[in-house]
Amino acid sequence: MTTEKFKCTISEDGRHVEPCDLLRNNTEVGNPRGKKRGIFAWALRNMETCKPSRTFFGVVSSYSPKGFVFNFCPFCGTQIDAPCTTIPERPE
Repeated sequence: MTTEKFKCTISEDGRHVEPCDLLRNNTEVGNPRGKKRGIFAWALRNMETCKPSRTFFGVVSSYSPKGFVFNFCPFCGTQIDAPCTTIPERPE
């Protein structure tokens, strides 16, 4: 018995998107280089700890060569823009 994930979720801190199965299966990981087109998962990393600080999804196409970030998952319709709208707290 397999468990399928039908909806995307946002982590408790609002910095990472856990994709639904359709988004995960149709996504390439990393920065698109050259003429690569499609749906990508981007992970911004903290340079001190080398761990991902934010994870989000977007698309690169011939109409938008620099790409753009999804506000909603194109497959399940869940709002996934929290990693781009959450303001990180800075330690004092």
